[in-house]
Amino acid sequence: MAAGKVRVGKKKWFTVLAPEVFGKNELVEITAYEPNEIVNRPVELNFAQISGNPKDQSKKIILKLTETQGDRALTEPWRFYLQDSFVGRTGRRYKEKFHYVARSVSKDKKNVIVKIYVMTSKKLHQSARADIIRIIDGKTKAFLTNVDAFDFFRQDVMENLAGELRKDIRKVYPVDKVFIWKVAVNPSKRTK
Repeated sequence: MAAGKVRVGKKKWFTVLAPEVFGKNELVEITAYEPNEIVNRPVELNFAQISGNPKDQSKKIILKLTETQGDRALTEPWRFYLQDSFVGRTGRRYKEKFHYVARSVSKDKKNVIVKIYVMTSKKLHQSARADIIRIIDGKTKAFLTNVDAFDFFRQDVMENLAGELRKDIRKVYPVDKVFIWKVAVNPSKRTK
């Protein structure tokens, strides 16, 4: 049996606040012995908790705790993704599905990775897919250089990019769906 450090005292409750981009509302409470223990800790939430919209149940957001002020923990957006079950259900009826990963630097000089999912009801020719990928890459990088990284997590901004992509891609091939599947800001290497 491994010997561990015995902690003396009671844990304290800290209220996690939403990032500034979402209005700094109180979200959840977490426990820790000391405030410095929760810094850089991730908190995964259903996006409906932030937006208040029940339609956002299939979306998840991971916030990173940046600092504490008394018994409150401040956060910043770190990752966003659509649940795999939602993506699977949505893509069931489409014959052609592919995703593209765009990497770029935002207006505020943060590294952003965006995974974009495209679905069509008919099979794509290789040249059409290459043209679509070229449009996605160029448009996404141009879009991200004009937006702050944390503002990109707002639903209206993500939907705006998806709509612009869909409009530009239809000039090449009539796609049925284009949506933002995953987003990460300042991603780090995974550790085991």
